[in-house]
Amino acid sequence: MRMSNVTFRIASLPEHPRIQAAYTTWGYRSGISPDDILYVAERGGEFVAAVRRTQEHGLVLLRGMHVAPEQQRKGIGSRLLGTFVEHLHGEACYCVPYQHLRAFYSRAGFASLPDHAAPEFLRERVRSYRTRGLDVFVMHRPASLSMLPRERPNQAMQATAVVGLRYSPSFLITSSTSLSVRSLMRSSSSVSLRSWFKCS
Repeated sequence: MRMSNVTFRIASLPEHPRIQAAYTTWGYRSGISPDDILYVAERGGEFVAAVRRTQEHGLVLLRGMHVAPEQQRKGIGSRLLGTFVEHLHGEACYCVPYQHLRAFYSRAGFASLPDHAAPEFLRERVRSYRTRGLDVFVMHRPASLSMLPRERPNQAMQATAVVGLRYSPSFLITSSTSLSVRSLMRSSSSVSLRSWFKCS
């Protein structure tokens, strides 16, 4: 689906307060950490979707996947998720979505985990959410998967190894999925990243 004038990119740290304000408007109240990598969809200078990449207990998590209500069902969430997954470069990733989003995340390579197989801190999180009446569960994307540019989420995925590199928070991905790098990758000793679209 063509999405005119929609840009998908990694937000800079000074933009985090604006994204937090957008999250609040969309009903997402969890805070943003300075260590988060935030992927955003932007149209006309306004954020229309966002997702957080966090690191917790040594694991990569996808959190806070939200699309502005008036921008939903236009393919923006799928494209943003594809951008997020593309930058995992083979790293494993967990998320805690609502049950009705199972197919949405499955198309990007995530698979459901039984509660007993999830990391303990995620089991506790799921239990806490369920006591509040939220119908959530844990999903996991294995480290062996890596989405390729221009590849549909349900196509076969190929593993990609990345050693000693991480992305700088300045990649620009247009709606045509072309990639323009504002600055080069920098060296690092480690490898690193209620509305319809949501992952806690």
